[in-house]
Amino acid sequence: MSEIAKTTQCSINAVSQKLKQGLDKKLQSGGQQDAIKLLEEAYQCARPPSQLPPPWPQITAYRLAHLLMRSGCKTDWHKIDRLLEEASSGDGILGAMPLIYRLVSLQQCHAPYKQLQDACKAAISKLKDQSPILDTPKRDEGYLIQSNAVNLLEMAVYFTGLEYKPLEGQIELGNDFFADLGVGKSAWFVLDSRDTESIAYPESIARQIFMQRRETGDCLAIEYNGGRYARAYLPNGECKEQGFSGAEIDEWQQRLQGRSRPLIQTTNARKRKSRFLNELKDLNLIPDIEEEKIEFWWQRRFECKALPSGLPVIVLTIKK
Repeated sequence: MSEIAKTTQCSINAVSQKLKQGLDKKLQSGGQQDAIKLLEEAYQCARPPSQLPPPWPQITAYRLAHLLMRSGCKTDWHKIDRLLEEASSGDGILGAMPLIYRLVSLQQCHAPYKQLQDACKAAISKLKDQSPILDTPKRDEGYLIQSNAVNLLEMAVYFTGLEYKPLEGQIELGNDFFADLGVGKSAWFVLDSRDTESIAYPESIARQIFMQRRETGDCLAIEYNGGRYARAYLPNGECKEQGFSGAEIDEWQQRLQGRSRPLIQTTNARKRKSRFLNELKDLNLIPDIEEEKIEFWWQRRFECKALPSGLPVIVLTIKK
């Protein structure tokens, strides 16, 4: 692992821990100032000079803005609006929620009607993008949006500047659309042979990251939903519905997370190797390489994460 990768991973771990601590404090009555301090620290850690990749700058800005909204008549709405604008960046990776709450900050900052209208259109557009995911069965705890009643009550308090205290304890963190980002309960991983990061995401964010990465250049991208087969996106743009089986996805997951070790040559190990390599051959992903080089690649799975040709591999997978 490069020094830059190590530094980035340490920074992500620090931000994740501060988010978790801040959200714990947020849910405690009277813990708002402690929560603000922790979320401020998380927000600063995600920005330059560290400058973590999405979604970390966005989620820390959103969490901090959301909490600062509770300050009643003392609320600094211009600061909140800047935070929500940042939370809406990164190709809108957090979806519609930052844009919805930005309508509040823009209104409180007396923004022009056209700006409010544009923000509303952007929120509706993002909500439509999220709909196919939100309509699917629940797979992890960071999946659902809060009930409409609670959201409307929050909005009313934010718009009017009324005291937030009566609403304390009414919010269920587990029902937040991306509640578990940085907390550790989400079920989805995006594993990349070029990256050392292994962070759990809610499904919506994981799918966006997976799509963005597989569209950046030549790679093998594998999408696995926990069923019998996976979907393989090939470098030539072709999509094969029945690529790798569940057992082969386990092999990729161990390889990309650096948990593989050289195998003892048992009968089962040889069969497993044969099935895995045959699948790569069927997908035309093993070029004309000498057998000993392929054998070296298979045995050194802890070190050789990409394909034998050097082609990067990305896997979207759900934790079992």
